[in-house]
Amino acid sequence: ASLQEAVRLGVAARMQGRSGGRPWRFQELTAAMALLARLSAREQQAAQQRAQLAELAALPLRAEALGADRQRNRYWLLGDGCGRGRLYVEEITAPWPAAP
Repeated sequence: ASLQEAVRLGVAARMQGRSGGRPWRFQELTAAMALLARLSAREQQAAQQRAQLAELAALPLRAEALGADRQRNRYWLLGDGCGRGRLYVEEITAPWPAAP
C-alpha cells in the first residue's frame, strides 16, 4: 500500500508529463511503477494458486491403499471418486524381513 501511495504522490508531484509531444518520467517513478506492476502480477499468481489448491482440496482422495500383492507392492486409485482416475502402484524394494 505504501508503494502505491508513493507512486500516487509522484504522479501528483508531476514527476511525469509531456514535453514537445513526447512523454517523460523521472527514473525513480518509472522504477516504482515497474516494481508495483511486478508485485501486482505476483499477487494475481498467488491468488490463482490458492484457488487451484482450494479446488484440489475439495476433491475426494482415498487415504488408504486398495490392496497389496505378494511382493508387498501397494495399489492406490487416484481420481475423482467416480471411477475415473489412475491406478498408482507403490513398489516396495526392501527385502522381506528375515524369518526368526
